[in-house]
Amino acid sequence: MTTNLESACHLCQLAHPLLKASGVGSIVCISSIAGVVALNVGSIYGASKGAINQLTKDLACEWAKTILGVIA
Repeated sequence: MTTNLESACHLCQLAHPLLKASGVGSIVCISSIAGVVALNVGSIYGASKGAINQLTKDLACEWAKTILGVIA
């Protein structure tokens, strides 16, 4: 969880002020099919990739308002 999820979350938090100051930019989070469908191995890996998917969606909603001034 630390490698797959917490590191991505921390990097996004560090990038947020820079993106906000610039008014543009993108963050690309790379996940896996294991975050979308159940596999018979790697449950923790799949859970961490699913969490990255959700983190990406949540940050997109939150930051659209603060970075781009979009009203959702």
